[in-house]
Amino acid sequence: ELSVSFNLEHPLEVQTDPVILGMIVSNLLSNAVAYTPEGGKISVDVAANNGTVCVDLSNTTDDLAPADLPNLFEKFWRKDRSDRGNNAHFGLGLPLVAALSKALGVRVESSVPSRGQFRVRVLHPVQ
Repeated sequence: ELSVSFNLEHPLEVQTDPVILGMIVSNLLSNAVAYTPEGGKISVDVAANNGTVCVDLSNTTDDLAPADLPNLFEKFWRKDRSDRGNNAHFGLGLPLVAALSKALGVRVESSVPSRGQFRVRVLHPVQ
């Protein structure tokens, strides 16, 4: 019960490790699917801008606030303390994204651009 859209400006090419970049994107998509409420939207936009390939992944969310952003990439952090015993998620997806991004030389930014919306932006320099 999710709406998913992909927007690729035009075919883009970057010199990178495809396995690591695939793990980053896979983790972000998996996280978006897991935390988008039923009837919500996920969008992925890929575009080149000033020598950088930008992957914007955004999804609707029920309860994420700007104050939560500093915690999102911490190991084992969960917004809802009662959900921390949930064995389906361990709080390692976004910390893994941060570590893989650092290894790849990619910058990752997160934001809550509007109420009920969460965005992660992956900025990969074109080499």
